[in-house]
Amino acid sequence: MIQLFRFSPSRLALGYIALSVLVLALFAIPLWYAWSVNISTFREYVHADDAQRMADIFEREGARGLAAAI
Repeated sequence: MIQLFRFSPSRLALGYIALSVLVLALFAIPLWYAWSVNISTFREYVHADDAQRMADIFEREGARGLAAAI
């Protein structure tokens, strides 16, 4: 029973890594969901040809040209 509570450096490191992965997943899942919802909303309101036109303007004129075009 006492063997379970002894921490070796390797157990401590593995526990730290597992906890870090869990925390990253807890933060990443809501961000991924929000990103996917925003992309799907963008696709509903902006047609592919409009998006391509905006990308072309951005490549030619930069952010100021795109802001002026919008």
